[in-house]
Amino acid sequence: MKKRVVIVGNGMAGARTVAELVDRDPELSITVLGAEEHPAYNRTMLTEVLSGIVEEADIGLAEEQGKAEIETGLRALKIDRDKKVVKDAAGIEHSYDALVLATGGIPRMPDISGLCEESGELIQGAAFFHTLDDCRRILRSVTPGSRAVVLGGGLLGLETARALVTRGADVEVLHAGEVLMNRQLDQVASQILVEKLAGVGVTVRLGCTITAVAGDRRVQEVRLGDGTWIPCDLLVLSCGFAAATALAEAAELPIGAGVLVDQDMRTADPDIYAVGDCAEADGVVSGLVGEAWKQARKAAEAITGARDRDACLAHPPAATRLKAPGIELTVMGESNAPDGPNVHAVEDADHSAYRRIVLREGRISGAVVLGGEAEDATPFVEHYHAGTRLTRNKAIRMLHLEKLEEPVAGQKPEDAAVCYCNNVPQKTILEAWTQGATSIAAIARSTKATTGCGICRSKVEALLASAAAAE
Repeated sequence: MKKRVVIVGNGMAGARTVAELVDRDPELSITVLGAEEHPAYNRTMLTEVLSGIVEEADIGLAEEQGKAEIETGLRALKIDRDKKVVKDAAGIEHSYDALVLATGGIPRMPDISGLCEESGELIQGAAFFHTLDDCRRILRSVTPGSRAVVLGGGLLGLETARALVTRGADVEVLHAGEVLMNRQLDQVASQILVEKLAGVGVTVRLGCTITAVAGDRRVQEVRLGDGTWIPCDLLVLSCGFAAATALAEAAELPIGAGVLVDQDMRTADPDIYAVGDCAEADGVVSGLVGEAWKQARKAAEAITGARDRDACLAHPPAATRLKAPGIELTVMGESNAPDGPNVHAVEDADHSAYRRIVLREGRISGAVVLGGEAEDATPFVEHYHAGTRLTRNKAIRMLHLEKLEEPVAGQKPEDAAVCYCNNVPQKTILEAWTQGATSIAAIARSTKATTGCGICRSKVEALLASAAAAE
């Protein structure tokens, strides 16, 4: 009898788990219950859909699903661990030998008077930005000349604000802290970023919160903590996310900040696993695409018993690029580590660029590259992912954008990773191009490059352009 695997969640972690399982055992009986009506898509590219840079049709995931039965628009309601079944919203029970929770995260609801209807739904003109439906809702509310307020100055909030500017809105970001992207940036970098955002049409207010919204059946203005009222037609809430653990908690599985799992992504019930934004491993809920895919691999290995000894090399630590046209910002690792003997930084004389490196045991453990050109971040990312040992002098030379003579960890250029989320080297992309994959979408389907955090998209575009020019 085929082993039955049920996966709750059809997001990026759930879809990758299916692909990892199919790759190891194509004969598995796999059922996926996805609450969203849409096929699996790349959530990290939603701000690019919002800005109009890419179309909805371009963000589908290039994951092998084999014979898996994918149920969209069908929410899982209850887990019966004794009977080993999952009951869905249609009343159907799905039996499992192994159950994978990939329920993701849910946006945090701020405490704002008047934000919700009596039903608990957000009032008209207010929106989270987490799903494709959220994206569509925002697009229905934004028009040229409309006034938009984004609550939250993290990475997503800033990308959202920049995208709204491209739609013609007047945009203001309100952030409770005194530092933008305070998990990644220090005060110096934050101030430069505030100025750069102003240059592309995004106004930023730091150290302020919203206490109330007002309007006739929709948002028309928001009140700040100091009593100031700001008129707005659209309020986007970007206040972070919490792990979606309700299903696991109701099944009496141990919960911390997420569903507690071991090194194989197993919960306290050995037949139930958790991956992605809902899982807490080693005390951390990661929230990073690369980590979610690493967890999907681990769960698939444990379920099938087919382990890939070299797979750990395929998921290096994460780097993140702010997807905001007109602003170059890349951060990686512990970029905001406290100042100390292993932390080096340089700021341009005109205060238009800032670079910071954190070294641990001679290796880059964190970095910030703000301003300048997109390619300025490349050596930082390459040495960070390769784990190259650098002297203090070499690190300072990098900060001044001097080219180091030695290759990154002895790699040939064609072997260097272009897409770090999927460990896709340059040679694989060029091979795919010679076989007819001449667009970003085709490369994504063929190699999975660009389907993760998106930081490699410009590099893939440059490779394709170079290959086309060399014909």
